[in-house]
Amino acid sequence: MKRAPFVLLFAIVLSACASAVPPTAALVVPTQTPTPPALTAAPSPAAKLWISRRGYHAAAYDSHCDRVIVFSGEQAYTDSGIVWLRDTWTYDVVANAWQNMSPAQMPPLGSTPWGDIGEGPMAYDEKADRTIVFVDVIHGDAATLATKTWAYDCATNTWTNLNAKGAPDSLLGARMVYDSKADRMILFGGENGLPASWATDNWTQSTETWAYDYQTNAWTNMHPTVSPPGQNYFPMVYDVLADRVLAWIKPDNDGDNALWAYDYAANTWTPYPMKQPAFRYYNAGAYVPTLKKALFFSGVTADDNETPINDLWTYDSAANAWAQLSPKTGPGPRGWATLTYSSKADKLVLVGGGVDRDNLTNQVWVYDPQEGSWSQAGP
Repeated sequence: MKRAPFVLLFAIVLSACASAVPPTAALVVPTQTPTPPALTAAPSPAAKLWISRRGYHAAAYDSHCDRVIVFSGEQAYTDSGIVWLRDTWTYDVVANAWQNMSPAQMPPLGSTPWGDIGEGPMAYDEKADRTIVFVDVIHGDAATLATKTWAYDCATNTWTNLNAKGAPDSLLGARMVYDSKADRMILFGGENGLPASWATDNWTQSTETWAYDYQTNAWTNMHPTVSPPGQNYFPMVYDVLADRVLAWIKPDNDGDNALWAYDYAANTWTPYPMKQPAFRYYNAGAYVPTLKKALFFSGVTADDNETPINDLWTYDSAANAWAQLSPKTGPGPRGWATLTYSSKADKLVLVGGGVDRDNLTNQVWVYDPQEGSWSQAGP
């Protein structure tokens, strides 16, 4: 009851104050600064997909897809075993972009107590628009041998087992190129991969020349009268202008090494001995139509040390002449890499390889034959 007078008095004062405010005066509301929205970090750009490091892989340029096709290979070669890669990648030279194609099926790849399964040379058949790979499957019955020849269709991203007739036996490190005039795959060399050979360490190198016809899906042993010495992991290219297969072969004695030329129409091999450059294994080569020359890069010495080499040579079939190029920069010494020529870009693409089998890279270098210069595309 004692609070009533105070409340009444307070109410009277408020009433008096309210009546003193002119009726036209507006109520002023203090301006408030709006709370800024919480800051969010800008999205990071997606990491560019890049092929994994490798050597012993196969590569070919598909002119219809305008892509370099890379298949399989080894990621490491150590005392504890081989780390295999079973994949198919495509590389866009202009966009400098890789894509892991992940096709539904691929040629076999793995390891057995007797050695490798799945390595093999690869080349692009322009007429069939297929990339053909000869898979080094360990010797077996006719059904096993039929699994050696596979075709990759870049447009549909499919590998197909061609079940080719008359395929050669296991040939580790053989080389194969596409002879566009004859419309044949030409395969030479390789090491006998029969299980008995692996078990006894008694390997033999083949001197056979084989031709594969996609149209008839058949292999033919050509049996030329004269053949180069047996060899594996050597460079071999097809010279379009000369219409010759060029194989760089180490002699089977202490003589000069030689570039051998194979004429499919005449079924003849012709040697062109030379003292320089010195022979090397795991060398990368490709033919450049705009230069009318074959290019050969690097490799490792043909001895137990396998010392990596860092040089670039051209070979002119018309003049039977070698010349060393000296670009200011380059990939550096390496073997086990691949070199392919992109006709659309007029560029050579070097993929992978390394200074030894245990230190392989995923580097990509591009060579401009008109400027005579290398540039590293990545990673």
